[in-house]
Amino acid sequence: MSTKAAQTAIEGGHQLLFAEWQQEAERTLAVEGFEVNFHNQLKARLIAHHTVIQILRETTIAPGDFVDAKGRPKRRVDDPATIAWNLCTTAFFKAQGKPWQLEGVRPGVCYVGLVFKQLPQSGAEANACCGAQMFLNSGDGVVFRGVEGYWYQSESKEYHLSEEKAAELMGLVLENYVAAHHTPPTELFLHGQTRFNDAEWTGFRKAVPAMTALSGIRVRRSFDSRLYRAEGSTPVMRGIALVMGTKRGLLWSRGYVPRLQTYPGWEVLAPIEVEICRGEADIERVLADVLGLTKLNYNACIYGDGMPVTLRFAHAVGDVLTSIPRVQEQQRADDYRPLPFR
Repeated sequence: MSTKAAQTAIEGGHQLLFAEWQQEAERTLAVEGFEVNFHNQLKARLIAHHTVIQILRETTIAPGDFVDAKGRPKRRVDDPATIAWNLCTTAFFKAQGKPWQLEGVRPGVCYVGLVFKQLPQSGAEANACCGAQMFLNSGDGVVFRGVEGYWYQSESKEYHLSEEKAAELMGLVLENYVAAHHTPPTELFLHGQTRFNDAEWTGFRKAVPAMTALSGIRVRRSFDSRLYRAEGSTPVMRGIALVMGTKRGLLWSRGYVPRLQTYPGWEVLAPIEVEICRGEADIERVLADVLGLTKLNYNACIYGDGMPVTLRFAHAVGDVLTSIPRVQEQQRADDYRPLPFR
């Protein structure tokens, strides 16, 4: 009997002929829908207890104790000073501290990144839309697992919400903002990796009050362009932007940092493409805000990330929030409210 047939039989209340078949099918069902990643599993299970943790591998803090046959460390890790900086800064942040904060930001600005995650259940075709919401003026943020559904569209090979679910998701975003600031945002920017379609945008607009200026921004890595210095031995500076019109620009979010006197990377620099695909906004202002969002990855202590924290955190935390079956979430409905960046 195949594993699938055995599982079907048990789910229907039938006893299998051989004891070993029964045990194997029961073990399979017990772990069905759980991701095997230990980090994600542990964090997902501790959400119910609102516990903040930092997982650390022994090979990170003692690489010399784990060597191969030639006496070399089995894992390549950062230098001790960098490891100490990351651990201390992360602990400070997770204890409700702010390691740094952006200067000169506008009040009332909210950025939201939306990504789609495949659910881990075997054979599942449904996806979960996960989001990360950042309040730009305070540097605070939350992450959430949004609506589930069949969002993948084979014709366009893109993920898109329905009008109803887009409105539902936007309602959650505004609820989070009002809870923290007691008033709706004056500017709200949605980050996505594809352009928002008409149904999505209609749903978003329905939930947004008239006082809030809503804009849809597509952010993705561009490998079509490279920028080199004509002279000098250092790469181009981080923060250089090429404005290509009123709606589109290229931003070099990684590059040489004068304060560090180095470029913290090794690959040939590629920009990110930032496009205002919905709404009205100033492209230079949007590029500046996106660059600022690349400096707010407190959890990983990245001085200047390549992608804005909205999309980076939506991806990372989405992996955690989708690593356990939905049935457990339904049993603990209040455990999956928006969570702080920790």
